[in-house]
Amino acid sequence: MQTYKAFLKIALKNYPSVIIYFVVFMIVAIMATSQGKESEKELYKDEEISFTVFNRDGSALGEAIKDYLSVKNTYVEVADNEEAIRVALYYRDIYYAVIVPEGFEEAVASGKDMELMNYKVTNTSVGYYMDMYIENYMKTLKSYIVADNDMETAIKKTLDTLKNSVDVQLVADINNSGITGNPMATSTISDDKPMYYYFYQYIPYIFLAIVITGMGPILITFGKKDVKMRINVSAQSFKSYGVQMFLGIVTFGAVIMGIFNILAYVLYGSTISMTAFVCYLILTLCFLLVCLGITYFAGFVFSKSDVMGGFANVVSLGFSFLGGVFVPLEFLGSTIKNIARLTPTYWYIKANDVIVGVEKFSDLNMEAFMKNCGILVLYALAFFCIGLAVLRYKREEA
Repeated sequence: MQTYKAFLKIALKNYPSVIIYFVVFMIVAIMATSQGKESEKELYKDEEISFTVFNRDGSALGEAIKDYLSVKNTYVEVADNEEAIRVALYYRDIYYAVIVPEGFEEAVASGKDMELMNYKVTNTSVGYYMDMYIENYMKTLKSYIVADNDMETAIKKTLDTLKNSVDVQLVADINNSGITGNPMATSTISDDKPMYYYFYQYIPYIFLAIVITGMGPILITFGKKDVKMRINVSAQSFKSYGVQMFLGIVTFGAVIMGIFNILAYVLYGSTISMTAFVCYLILTLCFLLVCLGITYFAGFVFSKSDVMGGFANVVSLGFSFLGGVFVPLEFLGSTIKNIARLTPTYWYIKANDVIVGVEKFSDLNMEAFMKNCGILVLYALAFFCIGLAVLRYKREEA
């Protein structure tokens, strides 16, 4: 087992770098888990949006839209002219202005397309949220009108429906792909995320950093020309060498995965269900395979440990920022989110959102969880295959 022992010796030699990442992770994780819920609450609680509505249609629907927006926000009276609106937006007296054009109620009642007009403060998320808020209202209203309700009845049913469903919808949507309703004016969002959620949210960053930094130099060492020549002329068979390298990789990965999952259970065992913990074991295993695949590929591309360290920083930070580890996915723009889909961290975070709050397997969205884990496994296989292709190319070149 000389190869296996050498593998472990090199791994232990690199432990200072691993310890640094571990300490950084612990500081970040503890801060995130202790302050994560409070920070979200501070972000959303009582942040009512100042708005105005110009009911140029003079209709009941125009008044109903104003009443609906006023439930969670603050209505501000503004003169109905463009200059007054722009001044109010500039000085942040309002953040959003809705214009109900003439004939709007009649058009909606008859099924014709007529859009509400609006002014909003640029370069903020407020306008986006208010757009979604109004869109949600109009979709619900039109569904009641299609069901042969008159306008008065449709308005009443729409308001009742949205009043009863808004808080539940926010919690459900934050678990999936985005936020609807009015997330700027409620404190219910943070209640759905336990502390262990934030711990596991940062796992992709630390796994990528530790695995690449810790295992990359080992592969570089064994890939050096003089080391390979010694192995080739030794009594050890290529099969034995391969098995021992595999055992070394498995041991390294098992230690990393074991340490962090045990740590999570020690810190949050009282709040995390056994079902959720088992799901996290599966999820972290899948992502660990991705990290090993990336390291395996990089080990054949780079020949210096210093370069591998830089690569570890770029990959771990890049994937974490793009994939929703450091910046929640719901705050990413559509273009960035489309790019994020190309990163394995995106699918890890999606799986984390599926697991959070699960008490038993019947509560788990198994299809979504298996899909996300399956994509991670495919990423791992892709990186391993690329690594093998690079290895074959280098052998042919040699």
